Amino acid sequence: MSNWYFKSGNKTTGPLTLLEMIEFAAEGKIQETDLVREGLSNDFVPASQIPELNFNTDIDTEDSEIPLESLPLPEPRQRRGSSSLIFKLVALAGCFFLFIFILNVVTHEMQQSRDYARRLSSLNQLRLIGLGVINYASTANGYRLPVNARPTEKSPRHGWLTAILPYIGETALYQQIDFDHSWSAPVNHDIFQQKLSLYLNPAISEVVSPEGYGLSHYVGNANLFNRDQGLDMGAITDGLSSTIMILEAGENFDPWGAPANAVIPYQIMGPGNKPPFSNGRNVILADGAGRFISDSTDPAVLKAMSTPAGGEPVEVYEAAFP
Repeated sequence: MSNWYFKSGNKTTGPLTLLEMIEFAAEGKIQETDLVREGLSNDFVPASQIPELNFNTDIDTEDSEIPLESLPLPEPRQRRGSSSLIFKLVALAGCFFLFIFILNVVTHEMQQSRDYARRLSSLNQLRLIGLGVINYASTANGYRLPVNARPTEKSPRHGWLTAILPYIGETALYQQIDFDHSWSAPVNHDIFQQKLSLYLNPAISEVVSPEGYGLSHYVGNANLFNRDQGLDMGAITDGLSSTIMILEAGENFDPWGAPANAVIPYQIMGPGNKPPFSNGRNVILADGAGRFISDSTDPAVLKAMSTPAGGEPVEVYEAAFP
């Protein structure tokens, strides 16, 4: 406790701790003849009468040591350094987690942007394929769609994706194909090994079959393409704008040259099926319009849109595009 005073001449110094008094005496700032007192109520006495000040230099060092119990305890101080370190660590941790949060948000936004760009790119490719089908039907084939080989057919046939090659800018490739032989015959092997970027969804990395053929990520509506002869587009009585013609596949891809590139759309759409994108897939309707159909679409609506002449009411189709 700081309650000691010493007087040297007419000057009084204090309050001081006993430890400070001892240090002053050791430095010669307090002499034996100076007066000291403890507290304000006690009288001043000569400094030589205070044993702790150790003015008797003749006493052996061991005897002159100040007992520990007589020394005042240092006044407690706040551990500012420790508190400051904890605060800095907490602030650093907060900055770290904020950085991770911002990084996750930015990464998520970038991923969404990439997915949207790929979805849009795929839709544009589908539009070109759909335009190729419509041009095939309108230019030289009496408004009839190209056909795929039926499972029971024995004559060599080629798929609808091969038939539209001249209408998508691949006339030179089309002219190299030997149509007297199957698409998978050795004479056609090198041709159908080629990868056609228009038939590949940019969101899908699988581009070649185990046999080395270039794949297609797009399939036709089997109700339109799997026929003995090309379907007259006038026979799509449900309406061209209400019937799916081509759609994205999400798995089980076939080579683009294979006549098997057709499915019943509702069988690979909706819950339980793998879409190429997170929540649905792009389709091309028979009028050439491109649409994105969500996986949450009513299965009854998907089934209706898979038939060219099912006779469903218009309201059913409107439910797919709210």
